[in-house]
Amino acid sequence: MRSIWKGHIYVSCSSRIPVRIYNAVEASERIQFNQLHREDFGPIGYDKRCKKCGQVVTNEEITKGYQ
Repeated sequence: MRSIWKGHIYVSCSSRIPVRIYNAVEASERIQFNQLHREDFGPIGYDKRCKKCGQVVTNEEITKGYQ
């Protein structure tokens, strides 16, 4: 891991202490939380519903368009 800052702390006129600052968490180490049902701790899914007819659609049934 590379330090993000390097420097020195001067204690008196003749002594200095080298200091390096590092990140506490790497950018690749992210904590991700899942949404769970309170009663049985089952995972909550993301369903894609059509706003016109109310049916759940699959990714194959979705297309792109503009207004």
